[in-house]
Amino acid sequence: MLTNAANPSLILQSEAERINSILRGSYGYYAFYGTLMVAAFVLLFAVRRDWSIGLALPLMAFAAMAFCMDIFIDNRTTAYQEAIAAAEPALPDR
Repeated sequence: MLTNAANPSLILQSEAERINSILRGSYGYYAFYGTLMVAAFVLLFAVRRDWSIGLALPLMAFAAMAFCMDIFIDNRTTAYQEAIAAAEPALPDR
């Protein structure tokens, strides 16, 4: 990390690449949590056994919590990406 300390534009470029990879990966997580939510609804309304209700409710709670966390992360990375884009023109030429 200290190798880029002399060149701030390299730091911004590496951070922009890292944030873009985080944003690209979030859609896979959304699909996974959506699948968990659908599975929980199937267990809850189609199977209708005691064990399926006991499994569906924590599964639904986990998927809902994970959705909330990923939406928060997505909002933070989008704001960070905008800050990086705004900082690039302000860098001095070296």
